[in-house]
Amino acid sequence: MQALVFGVEEVDGVRKHVIEHYLDFATSGRGDISQMLTHTFRLPEWRDAFTTIAEQHDSGAIKVAFDFR
Repeated sequence: MQALVFGVEEVDGVRKHVIEHYLDFATSGRGDISQMLTHTFRLPEWRDAFTTIAEQHDSGAIKVAFDFR
């Protein structure tokens, strides 16, 4: 079984949850995170999206997202 655990970290002297740091990083333009999104699906393809992330070892997925446009 695989588990993802996130905690509180200090970045640039600020302590907060890792997800908050990630969101700050993503929205500030401090780095190119575009390559982290490896797969995008339309909502009707939700089964394929879940299969892709569940089988990361075969699909190479890092982040999977739905495109609602």
